[in-house]
Amino acid sequence: MTRYCSILIFLFTFYCLPAQQNWTGQVVEKDGTPIFAANIYPKAAPAQGTVTDFDGQFSLNLPKQYDTLIISFIGYDAQSLALDTLDAKVPIRIELQRAAQSLAMITIKGTDPIASQFSAVELNTMDIYLNPVAQGDPLKAITILPASTTTDESANPSLRGSSADRSRVVLNGVPIYNPVRSSQLNNQGFFSIFNPELIEQMQVYASNPPLTSGNSSAGLIDIQTGKALAKDQFQLSTHLTGMGMFIAKRLRRDSSFIQAYGNLQFSEAFIGLNRANIPRLKGFHAQDLGMNLRLQLNEHWTFNSLHYAIDEGYDFDAASLNFEASASAQKERYFTINNFIYSSLQGTLSINTGYNFSQSHFKQANLRANNDIKQAFLGIDYKYLAWRDLSVQAGLSIDYRKQQMRDSIPVFFFAVAPDAPTYYQEQDLSLKQNEAYGFASWEVSKDWTISAGARAPLSTPAGFYLSYQGATRYQLRDRDHLLISAGKYHSFSTPSFFISEYRLLQAEQFALEYTYKAEQSGMQAALYAKREGGELNNNGFFTIEQLNTFGLEVSYRQDMAKYWNLSLANAFLRQRMKVEEKNFTGPKDFNYFLKGNLQYQNPNLFTIALTYLSQPGTPYTPINGSVFVEELGGYKPIFSTNLNSARLGSYHRFDLNISRYFRFNRFALVAFASASNLLNQRNERDILYTADYQNNTFDYFQLRSFFAGLVWQWN
Repeated sequence: MTRYCSILIFLFTFYCLPAQQNWTGQVVEKDGTPIFAANIYPKAAPAQGTVTDFDGQFSLNLPKQYDTLIISFIGYDAQSLALDTLDAKVPIRIELQRAAQSLAMITIKGTDPIASQFSAVELNTMDIYLNPVAQGDPLKAITILPASTTTDESANPSLRGSSADRSRVVLNGVPIYNPVRSSQLNNQGFFSIFNPELIEQMQVYASNPPLTSGNSSAGLIDIQTGKALAKDQFQLSTHLTGMGMFIAKRLRRDSSFIQAYGNLQFSEAFIGLNRANIPRLKGFHAQDLGMNLRLQLNEHWTFNSLHYAIDEGYDFDAASLNFEASASAQKERYFTINNFIYSSLQGTLSINTGYNFSQSHFKQANLRANNDIKQAFLGIDYKYLAWRDLSVQAGLSIDYRKQQMRDSIPVFFFAVAPDAPTYYQEQDLSLKQNEAYGFASWEVSKDWTISAGARAPLSTPAGFYLSYQGATRYQLRDRDHLLISAGKYHSFSTPSFFISEYRLLQAEQFALEYTYKAEQSGMQAALYAKREGGELNNNGFFTIEQLNTFGLEVSYRQDMAKYWNLSLANAFLRQRMKVEEKNFTGPKDFNYFLKGNLQYQNPNLFTIALTYLSQPGTPYTPINGSVFVEELGGYKPIFSTNLNSARLGSYHRFDLNISRYFRFNRFALVAFASASNLLNQRNERDILYTADYQNNTFDYFQLRSFFAGLVWQWN
């Protein structure tokens, strides 16, 4: 929870300096939609300005000697108003127009994803900050979306019934594998490694992800860091799990800037407050540092360099089947992403490089895992306007991964007691993917756009495969559109204890999606089907040869009164898995997947949000009995041959979040607090057994817990 609400202050902050005359008003778009965080300042003294609130409203005190007021916002034409022609007693209504195409705008547009219009959802920094379940984390912000099917309370993005291992996360054109912190053996993690302060936009492709960003056999999260810095910033935060600092500084008047941050995390206060409801968690710690530098070298060339390092660890009591024991994990990680971008009226050339290194250690009873992972990436992409309405992008990528596994593994996957037999596994794995792709998007008319793409390996240990896709987007009216997409995709699995190799995965997908957006309301609906293959393993017990998923999802958002808004989402998934040529219930087969959120956002008082999540219990395979094994000195479970024929109890959870913004002359303060699982619901995570498997009980997700903190910011 290190980052929860820690950046909300950036969204609310505006300057308020004493003056002799007060000017008020509202900044809106052409259709009357309020513009949040628009800049309003006197031309002669930009530092004495303010920004608009959620309703586009502003109030500004100015000395009478100022004669011109400037109103600006990124992506819109700035306006100037002569104050001597206005009456300070009458609120000003300012209507901003979208900026016309210029070289600067084309340069910015050229760096945007060519397929961004085909994403299901686009999130910006504000969407992350105000998300009721995100806790300031970009990947956790996805969990409130109707397409998210994450069931383990982690930050790993599971989309439309696919495992998180199949989804792809890309940062500035470079793939980020295992994008979570506090990762466990199953690659689950509580929070991601991304700082929301650095993020400008995040495209979420729940189905049929564009092949411009590499191969993904499920969904794609394409993250882009900021291209400009509105103002210098210094921020300190403190909360129950640690403290942090963030600094942002413009280097020149253009878009060159530097951002740096660091966090120190500890567990004593948080565990002390919530000890009764988190008995398995014993402790955690983390220290991380990050830096992002963006330089506008000249009119055409831009350089961006991002660096991140973390040292983390945690201790907890882990339980599996009929055994429970203390476990501990340590991990050190560093990665860097560097981008060289050349933009002109003819096109945009991007050279993206990345390097990642991590060392992790895990131990519990007879299990020991030591993994060293290295990854190097080089991508070259060129996007250009072939004709007036046809955009084309092509590129090459080299993705090299190396993993050293030094593990002591149970001989029987169900026997992890300290004296249970083990074997030592030493593996040096590597995967080199050299791929080429092409993608085109054609605006047939003002309302109709179609796209197509293909991606194929130049060299890979899995042999030749071809990924391809097509999509069409049709604007029905001004506020709604229809998206149809289909394709075949490939990716590689992440090595594990039971499958210690990279395996080629594949998926065929189809999706029909409808979106409606109005000033006060919005709706989304989707119908999709997918067939996934590639020998997916499930805990070493059985192998999923094929997974078929059919889904239907719908969501609705409504602004109520002045500060209230309500959002509801639900999804239906019918999932079947094929094991040894027989069909069984899939791991994410749900009759409903309900998400609701009620928010009250008043910048002058406080923000409060109540969130509700509900779904049927996850399927599992029951144990019908056991036999005693001499070699093991214990019992071996006899699983039902009817796989996934039982379910855990239904999942229900209420979360309450509240924050209060205080504005002072030179700095601002945000106080925030949250109660997770407010009703202390005992949601079943897993089923546990006695030593002979004759009786069982349940392991539960986190019970009610409280969190609080403060953030100070100076601008």
